[in-house]
Amino acid sequence: MDKMRRGVTDQPAQVCRSFHSDVMQEVNADEFSNWRYRDYGRRITWAQFATMQKVHFQYMELTELMDASRMREEHAQVGQNSKSIHQRFLLRGNWELAGNFCGLQDRLMEKR
Repeated sequence: MDKMRRGVTDQPAQVCRSFHSDVMQEVNADEFSNWRYRDYGRRITWAQFATMQKVHFQYMELTELMDASRMREEHAQVGQNSKSIHQRFLLRGNWELAGNFCGLQDRLMEKR
């Protein structure tokens, strides 16, 4: 665990590259493929973990903004995501209202 923490602070670029290559491997992509980070979560059977799926989707959106060097939007999205997670717990688990705070399209509501 300490080694992972040191890696984040001492070599953040290497951690990012490692994550990027892990995701590419998971989605069976190469550098010429057209893929997105949100594809990373599609192979997981979320079932009763719908809350984690929403949080995962929020993090993947942040990763895409970061990779596109859209830092202002990324910082704004971090704030919005934090608001939505905080609000979800204040509303005792209601994602329908809390999800509106993050400003991202709700993938689970699309399927219904």
